[in-house]
Amino acid sequence: CLIKIQSRWFYSKNFGLMIGFAGLAANVGAVLAQTPLVYAANLFGWRKTFVFMGFAMVIFSVLTALFVKNDPKDMGLPSMDELEKRPVNTSKISTMQALKSVLSNSRTWIISFAYIGLYTGYVVLLGTFGVSFLMHTYNISKTQAANYIIAAVAGSAVGGIVLGYISDLLKNRKTILIISSGLTLISWIILIYTKMPIGFIYLFLFIFGFVMTAFTMCWTLGNEVNDRRFSGIATGVVNCIGFFGAAVIPVIMGRILDINKNMPDAGYNKAFLVLIVLVAASFIATFFTTETGAENIYGKK
Repeated sequence: CLIKIQSRWFYSKNFGLMIGFAGLAANVGAVLAQTPLVYAANLFGWRKTFVFMGFAMVIFSVLTALFVKNDPKDMGLPSMDELEKRPVNTSKISTMQALKSVLSNSRTWIISFAYIGLYTGYVVLLGTFGVSFLMHTYNISKTQAANYIIAAVAGSAVGGIVLGYISDLLKNRKTILIISSGLTLISWIILIYTKMPIGFIYLFLFIFGFVMTAFTMCWTLGNEVNDRRFSGIATGVVNCIGFFGAAVIPVIMGRILDINKNMPDAGYNKAFLVLIVLVAASFIATFFTTETGAENIYGKK
C-alpha cells in the first residue's frame, strides 16, 4: 500500500529514491527490534513491551487514517498524471483483471525470482539466524551479536536511499541490481565460510547490509514493467514470492541445524549453503531482468 501511495504522490523520475525511503522506514523498525527491544524486554518484561508496541501501532493507524491521502486530487491538487502529462485511463478494472495482468507478465516473474533470494537472505541475517550465527562463530553474547546486526540494518537503511538515488540519477536499474546482488552473494560466502577478525565485523556487516538492500530495486522494477495503475498489486506479487522464500528457507535451515546439533559448525555451513544457492540463483536472474530506464515501460517490447 505504501508503494502504491508513493507512486501517486511523487514523480516517477524519483521513484527509486522514494522506494529507498520506504526501506529506511522498515530498517528503523529493524533497528528497534534488535538491542533496544532486548533492553525494553529486560526492563519491562515481554508482555508489557508488546502491549506498548500494539498501542503504538493503533496510534500510527489512526494518524494514517486521518492524514494520509490516496491521491493529490483528494486534497484538490493536480495528480501526477497531470503534472507528468501522462495519458489518464479512467476505465474501471476489477482486482482479478489487474492480478491477471500482473501475473501474465513474464517480466514480473523474472523480477520475483531475482527478489526471492535477496529478500530471504535479508530476513535470515537480520531476523532468523544472524544473531545466533554470530554468537556461535565468535563466542559472543546475544546483546553483542544484536549490536553487530544493527550495523547491517544501518547499512541497509543507507543503501536503500543511496542505491535508489543513483539508479534515478543514472536512469539505470538493472546494472545497479546486478552489481549489488553479486556483492551480496560474495558477502554471504565470506561471512559463512571465513572467520574475520572481530574488529572488522561492524564495517563488514555495514557494507553487507548496504549492498543487500538491492532487493528494494525489485520493487521499483516490478512497478515499472507493469501497468502503473496496478502498482500496488505488482509490488504485492513480488513481495509474495519473497515472503514465500522467507517462510520456507528458514524452516529448512532450522531442520538442518537440528539434525547437526552435535556438530554445530557443520550444521551452520550446510544450512547456510541452502541460502547461498538461492541467493546465487537470484543473482543469475538479475541478468534477465529488463532495464526500464527509470520509467514505466509497460506495453513496450
